[in-house]
Amino acid sequence: MRWLRSAMAVLAFWLVLAIPAQAGELAWGVLIALAIGLWSVVFLWRGGDPGVGARQIPGLLVHLIEMLRSIVPAALQLIGILIRRSMPLRPGVFKYTTELEGDAARVALANSITLTPGTHCVEIDGNELTIHCLDPSFARSIRSGDAEREIRRVFEPGASEVDGGR
Repeated sequence: MRWLRSAMAVLAFWLVLAIPAQAGELAWGVLIALAIGLWSVVFLWRGGDPGVGARQIPGLLVHLIEMLRSIVPAALQLIGILIRRSMPLRPGVFKYTTELEGDAARVALANSITLTPGTHCVEIDGNELTIHCLDPSFARSIRSGDAEREIRRVFEPGASEVDGGR
């Protein structure tokens, strides 16, 4: 059943991107989603589930709202930089070591970083993330641990109370 859950997740994501779609496109979408679901279980998660279940859905929705609250100001700041053309950028790459335990949690953190304008997670190597940012100001929530705490609330409930928030 894991492959079916994976296929349903892929199909739901594809539908968000593809609607409106015609019947033929929907049929191909279902077939490809089923193939990706099977492939993910055989090759990606051979040892078990990736760690995302129905219990994480409410937390992920809350995290999505929090992400929007981060993305909008960052996007506006980036637009301001582009319009003014006079604000100097100081791009850089830095390493961030996370204490998140599961692969799904680390990937969610990396994706959250990449979705925020001005930052991009270049690589995940175990607990170490390599992050590129256009300016150090874009990486404040990463360096302070705020981004990680948001993900921890979703994937490791109770951990933030035990470790004092980080």
